[in-house]
Amino acid sequence: MVLAPLDYIRNSVELHLESKLSTDDQTTEEVSKFLGGGDDFPSIFVYLPAGIASDEAPQAFASCTALIPNNHGSLVVINNNSPKTVTSSYQLQIMMLTPCSLAESLVAQGSAENNAGEQDDLEAQIKLATTASLALFTRHAYGSVIQSLYTDSNLVLENVQTKIRDLELTLNQLKRRKGSNIPIVSLKAHGDIAHACMKLNEEKLESFNVEDLVGLPLSDDNWLNEVQDTIKVWISQVNKITSLVERTPFPDTSLDNHADLEEISFWTNLESALQTVQSVEMNKVEVRATIMVLKSTKRFLATIALENNTNLESALAHVQDVCIFLRPLPVDKIVTSQTFGNLAEAVDLIYGHLPKIRFSKNYGLERLAQLVEAISLTFASKLSDIYKVRAGSLSMNYSTFLTAHEEANEVIKKFDEGWNKFAELFTDLCRRRKLDRTPQSIIEGMDLSVYKALRDRIMEVYNFRHNHELLRQHVMHSHPTLVSEVESAVTAFNGVSLVNTESMEWVTACESYDSRIHSIETKLASVLSAKLSGCRDAEEMFSVFKQFTNLLTREPIRQSVKQYQTTLMENTNIALNTLQQKFTDRTSASNSQSLDMALIPPVTARLLWAKLMEREVTRLQENLAALLGPDWARDIHGSKFSTRCQELLAKLDGRGYLRQWISKQEKYLTGSLIRRSYIVDVKRDSVGYYAVVNFIPETANLSGEIHMLNRLGYHRDIPRTLSHFAKETKQQYPYASAIGTSLRTYATIVRQLDPASAKLVEPQLSAIAE
Repeated sequence: MVLAPLDYIRNSVELHLESKLSTDDQTTEEVSKFLGGGDDFPSIFVYLPAGIASDEAPQAFASCTALIPNNHGSLVVINNNSPKTVTSSYQLQIMMLTPCSLAESLVAQGSAENNAGEQDDLEAQIKLATTASLALFTRHAYGSVIQSLYTDSNLVLENVQTKIRDLELTLNQLKRRKGSNIPIVSLKAHGDIAHACMKLNEEKLESFNVEDLVGLPLSDDNWLNEVQDTIKVWISQVNKITSLVERTPFPDTSLDNHADLEEISFWTNLESALQTVQSVEMNKVEVRATIMVLKSTKRFLATIALENNTNLESALAHVQDVCIFLRPLPVDKIVTSQTFGNLAEAVDLIYGHLPKIRFSKNYGLERLAQLVEAISLTFASKLSDIYKVRAGSLSMNYSTFLTAHEEANEVIKKFDEGWNKFAELFTDLCRRRKLDRTPQSIIEGMDLSVYKALRDRIMEVYNFRHNHELLRQHVMHSHPTLVSEVESAVTAFNGVSLVNTESMEWVTACESYDSRIHSIETKLASVLSAKLSGCRDAEEMFSVFKQFTNLLTREPIRQSVKQYQTTLMENTNIALNTLQQKFTDRTSASNSQSLDMALIPPVTARLLWAKLMEREVTRLQENLAALLGPDWARDIHGSKFSTRCQELLAKLDGRGYLRQWISKQEKYLTGSLIRRSYIVDVKRDSVGYYAVVNFIPETANLSGEIHMLNRLGYHRDIPRTLSHFAKETKQQYPYASAIGTSLRTYATIVRQLDPASAKLVEPQLSAIAE
């Protein structure tokens, strides 16, 4: 059955305010206006007034225009179809403003926090309650609903969430301002003076004389003493504010109250209060009249005391200097951050602002250290909140998690870099200002344990997630049937807050996860042992080890294959000894012969032999890596084997030999350039002179050698000039060979002729010589 609108409102009042809706004429009229609709009455406030006697039945009153702050509970009823008339309860929406329980708890809390009831103003406490209720509704209702409704529109969602965060921040700032412990100063004059000031004409309020204050007994000493006593009361009142400058400690960082924002709020509110005293209270007509009366009656000591004993000007100058530094400090940017990018920007802005402390004379360095400590708490809290949203589940896609972690790690990196710069700045400032404590002791005394614990936990979560993903991939490669068991192991973390460093949930979940993974490792160890026992030779065993090599770091698997590792390790050492012996016994000739390299140039043959040896050494290293796992080089046996392999590879490096050969060829190149101007050279032996071709025979195979070296990958080691010289040599070789053969034949024939025969063929010999 659908309730009538009026009954719906009455039931809501009984349920939420634990009272009945009043039937008085004013409330009845206000409710009628609201139900009648119209642009002027879209909502109605229902409240339970404070100060009702306990023996009276509580009644709630209503108003369409305003909510009285002095109440013990309130709600608002909204007409969803405004300005239409309310005809059904479906048109109504109820929103709690101040639940009764919240109001009562905050009033009690406010009374406990204010020393001996110094500020027990109920109305102020109810304002706090209502503001806190709106802040809670903003945080936990608006944000969640908007995020649920606009998941497909990131831009709309981000803009709305930004506005909601700004609203929440504003409400919290208002709450802190209302709940501050700065007393309200209201300078009240003597009753006679106040009464006389009320009789002043409006045109004389700004400028008047003592004569204008009618009816004052200026010659009565007792009356003047009473007036003078009001000055003492004023001094006492003002001193309650000005003394806050020196005696107010830094807000308690052990409470979840954003001590950094509390600090900024305190100084800005104190500045506002001092300015109000100076510009408003001290300029009130009755205050000016009081001072004027005392001066006219020669009571100068009282007026001088008012000027000097309140320390108002010095306190205001002190606070203004502090506010110049604190007011622009963008701590609110951290509080309103929704993404890691926003948080990183906020960190840059804050650490970029801190060096401006150099220009503040009055903000103490030890208080600055407490402020930065409080900022680290706010930063850690917001970092934790964003991390929960972006990377708070271990079952999420690994690439998505990795992206979120990299963003979080970048923010952490920025914060650490900023902290290091601040430590340097702080040390420098401490040297310039004389402090009782050393800067090192102050920095070491700063408590960043909450942030550091969160930073370590985020890295721990990353390492865990990374190792789990590696395990899943390795199991997928080696034994895919167990992948589902590995993936289900992370269900041990369901419902666990990954970044809650104060709880043991993470440790307990890790232990449960390790137990599940140990069971999987036992199964993998059995599978691996079965495969190794079925192998026929060492090559098959190495093939199996390559399949499971990434899992060998896990203790159950490593223990199950220990005996196979020992045997294969011995075989691998024997193979390496054989290669070392082969290197020791080698010669250039045997290299060519053993490799059947009769058609391969000698330098290429030597380098090719070295590369084949290197390939064998590399294969042995790969086998050992598969045998001992990814960290094989750290194993005591693997380390020794690796050292031996590196020594042998260094000896097999053919680049040193190649450089010597290139140096030799460059000398041939230099000699060829010098003798390039003539083709035939004349030489002399014991018989006489003879002609030879101007060509170095050692360069005959240079082109083929360089061609083979290029194919082996040494093209970058060969100078370009030598390559060009090889091409020229290849082109010249046929002609040089033919000319050389002719010259050798000619010299042989000439030397075989006797003198008589030489004369017979002298014309022909002369023609050949020409």
